[in-house]
Amino acid sequence: MEEQRAIIALNGELTSDDYADFLEKEDAFHKLPYIATGRERTWDFIEGINLNYQRVRLISFALEHKLDDIYMEHLKIMEALKSKNAKELSDIIEKHISNLELEKSKVTALFPDYFE
Repeated sequence: MEEQRAIIALNGELTSDDYADFLEKEDAFHKLPYIATGRERTWDFIEGINLNYQRVRLISFALEHKLDDIYMEHLKIMEALKSKNAKELSDIIEKHISNLELEKSKVTALFPDYFE
């Protein structure tokens, strides 16, 4: 999480490498529940079929400058896990996923050739 925050601190000086680094850190965050539950192979499968979503996320990072919002959502997820608040956790994850679906719609409309 701190590595994500350090990337966000670069603010207007972000490069494509920074976005790729943030994506790598975000994927590591998303992988944690699979590791914790002994389902790392499931994550590996998801990651293997996830190339279009990775493309969407990278483009939306650059277009929308959403890194801070994503980081804050990750913090909220961690807080809900620590407090064992299943309802709050479910709501936050639902919002997190919904945001990705919205970004997918925007990005695929702007760059249809990238998603044939």
